[in-house]
Amino acid sequence: MLRWTTAVRVAVATAAVMTIGAPAAFGAGTMNVGNGTLQLGATDLATLGAAPCTTNVGLRLTALGAAGEGVCYGGDTDGWGAADATSGVVGRINGGEFPLNITTVSGVPDGTGTTLTIVNRIASALEVTHAFAPSPGTPNVYVATVTTKNLTSAPVDLRYRRTTDWDAPPTQWDERVTIGGSLPPSLTAGGAVDLNSLSGTELNPLAAGRPILAPFGTPITDNGPTDQGTRFDISPGTVNPGECLSFRLFFGAAPSEADAAAAVTAAGITTWALIQPDTGAATGEPTTFIAGYAPPAAGSGSCAGAPPPAPAPVVTPVPAAPAPAAKPAALVGSK
Repeated sequence: MLRWTTAVRVAVATAAVMTIGAPAAFGAGTMNVGNGTLQLGATDLATLGAAPCTTNVGLRLTALGAAGEGVCYGGDTDGWGAADATSGVVGRINGGEFPLNITTVSGVPDGTGTTLTIVNRIASALEVTHAFAPSPGTPNVYVATVTTKNLTSAPVDLRYRRTTDWDAPPTQWDERVTIGGSLPPSLTAGGAVDLNSLSGTELNPLAAGRPILAPFGTPITDNGPTDQGTRFDISPGTVNPGECLSFRLFFGAAPSEADAAAAVTAAGITTWALIQPDTGAATGEPTTFIAGYAPPAAGSGSCAGAPPPAPAPVVTPVPAAPAPAAKPAALVGSK
């Protein structure tokens, strides 16, 4: 993994932002929310984690503090990009570095500190909202409802990519990844990926991404150990002028693989990856992290009410399983 000093990171990010125009600022580091079981921290560009990771949050088990952090290590953290495949308009951001054609409209945690909604624009073509809220089915998962509005006068062939560098302590930078679930047509590529380094270009959903080590759609158990993350390449469909289209991403953590498997089922995740430390390959202890996707429920439509209201937070911890449970059934679909 490429490591960046704080000075180099700040210099690169500052130069890039100056090139495209500075986004709105909502304070240094991350805006943090939590539900008592998880803490999630996002920047005003909707990426998880921000340097310095000694003080900022990406995603962690609250009970373990920094020892339960799974994203905010090193220099890669988390990033995303959105594009119109027809016009070629692209915007992307990687962990506060390499921003291109992306600005911030708003970033608003709710009054309870539980949910967070961030609105960004890709040039003048797309408005992308990430609404982070606890899953109504389990406190071990946060749901990111991603809603894209077409700001142009022509249909948009939407593309979206999310790449997250998962670093599961105590062997961060040496993880095991298990892949499962079905492969919906809108998830065109992705899986566990090599995260030795991650450039801004690789967040462009119209370009090549990080090499896939274990693809979605094929059940794989405990791939690794190596420095791994997850990549989701999503083609959710056409967004008509003035309309919106939504899908869901999932970010979670649990104290064992059995608890994480139960959380995957409870949250209703369609395609998932479990990320755990090499030392916890058998049990997933002390922390197994969850990355997942669920496709759009329908095609593009009215933006009224989008994104949907945040579900009521669930704060009761999931009890530990008395014995190791089987992983969720991996159902392989066709594109």
